[in-house]
Amino acid sequence: MQLEELKSKLRGVVCSLVTPFDDDYSLDLQALYDNAQRVVEKGIHVLLAAGSVGEFSSLSPEEFRDVVATVVKATQGRVPVMAGASHSGTHECIRLSRMAEDVGADALLIVPPYYFNPSVEGLLKHYEMVAESVRVGVAVYNNPGYSKVNITPGQFRRLVEQIPQVVSVKDTSGELYNFYETLRLIGHRIPVLMGRELTAFFGLACGSPGYVSSLANLAPGLCLALYDAFRQGNLEEGRRVNEKIAPFNQLQTAAAQKLTSAAMIPLIKEGMNMLGLRGGQVRPPLTSADSAMRDELRKILTDWGLL
Repeated sequence: MQLEELKSKLRGVVCSLVTPFDDDYSLDLQALYDNAQRVVEKGIHVLLAAGSVGEFSSLSPEEFRDVVATVVKATQGRVPVMAGASHSGTHECIRLSRMAEDVGADALLIVPPYYFNPSVEGLLKHYEMVAESVRVGVAVYNNPGYSKVNITPGQFRRLVEQIPQVVSVKDTSGELYNFYETLRLIGHRIPVLMGRELTAFFGLACGSPGYVSSLANLAPGLCLALYDAFRQGNLEEGRRVNEKIAPFNQLQTAAAQKLTSAAMIPLIKEGMNMLGLRGGQVRPPLTSADSAMRDELRKILTDWGLL
């Protein structure tokens, strides 16, 4: 896919797919295939394979390749596929990026190096070297809660100006002013996507052309309804849908205090399992939702009419 075409398609609701694991923690690629097909058929616009919600940090390089290949096969070219090819080292990031390109990914989602804190020049060099190693597009993933690097609006502009293959931004910082500034500075050149479910409503209200969702694994129709409300300019409907989603966001926030900041992963998987969608297990070091969380999640799914 040509870069300009890709920029025009990396918008709407991006589903960050979970990676299903069996009880012995082995990959369940058939479940992944079925889940990816399902959300595409429901109308999701873009799929993200092996992102944070896909537990990319728990995958071997070979498993990463198989996960991306499975999602590409499931989509059959109907929607773009991004691959979370991040790594703490630039050369290993390049290796994963080439793997993803080889199996058909349309774009790469790359978080800054997350062990050694790079300088601004080191950050630019990381993205330049990755982009030069492949022919597909590169999406810059700002996730300071994990990478310890908070990319500023000005740095985003430098990345877009210096690296033609940068096709999108996913901002999970939660800093709404910086998100708006990034959108203002470069939103006319590439899509700037809100990367947090908790702030999706506010990102769309700022004028973002889409957002990245973990909830779309579980309730794609609800996520699409939120996006469609803003696309149609119906703020009241957007508020109504967001109010419906709010109990899940509250549960996610409460669960993060018991589990980890990645609490949405066990919650999403548990919810999928309740609905018969084969979310599977989480891999250690993540832990499953407890009985109280499961009870609250079941109530939310019932209120949504999914159970």
